[in-house]
Amino acid sequence: MNDGLNKLKNSGLIKKVICSDTHMNTQTINDELLKVRSIANLISDRIKKSGSAYNFRVPTIKHHK
Repeated sequence: MNDGLNKLKNSGLIKKVICSDTHMNTQTINDELLKVRSIANLISDRIKKSGSAYNFRVPTIKHHK
């Protein structure tokens, strides 16, 4: 298991970690603390709203430093 997840688990401060399935390591971790959610529906809904996959635009996310 990921060392970071172990640290969170052992701290006793976190009840649940919820993440997306966009990182390959999420598929290999089997722990009750971690809940992996698929983003497939988010992508599908976005494509449907745009009218076609060719008009699909991913929103830009600005990262704060």
